[in-house]
Amino acid sequence: MMSTEYMHSLKRDAERKSKREHITPFILLPCHKDGRVLPRIPFIGERTWKRDWRVADLNKLLPDITPEDRCDLRESNIFFVDSSGWGDGNELALTMSAFFDLAPFGFGYAIVEAGQFQVCVRAFIPPVTLRVPGVNYDVAEDA
Repeated sequence: MMSTEYMHSLKRDAERKSKREHITPFILLPCHKDGRVLPRIPFIGERTWKRDWRVADLNKLLPDITPEDRCDLRESNIFFVDSSGWGDGNELALTMSAFFDLAPFGFGYAIVEAGQFQVCVRAFIPPVTLRVPGVNYDVAEDA
């Protein structure tokens, strides 16, 4: 089992690497939902931007989804997802396929915290130049 100190060091390292290598959240597109392309969600730690990428409010974006369905244990903008590949629908963490079924396309997603078998994935509103036509981003604005 990973210690809390080790998980925090992983998060700090990921944040530094994402800044150094200009890593940004992954934008989910319709082709990712049909299984043709398997995306890799980047690990950015607690990186923030002064502008461009903004945190999406999942309570506004997914108003009909309960926190239990989202497996959201801490915040309104976190998905708790199994990263081992061994999870099933009876566990607290969403499987990757359940996450991709639930996550709205057109938004950015990045891992902000990682444990041994699960990750916390945050939803982001992409900058204007990367937005997908037809997606209503105003509904997910964080207050």
